[in-house]
Amino acid sequence: MSFICVDGETHQLIDILEDRKLPHLIAHFMRYSHKARLHVKYLVMDMNAS
Repeated sequence: MSFICVDGETHQLIDILEDRKLPHLIAHFMRYSHKARLHVKYLVMDMNAS
């Protein structure tokens, strides 16, 4: 299942990642600089088991 990144204010699509598992997400987001990651205001995840 994929992970869809969307701007929460503008609803603009940012990226679609192939995998939503935590190791893949950590590897992806750690590619951004520390300064860029500090600009993240919130993160919302659907925790639906299906």
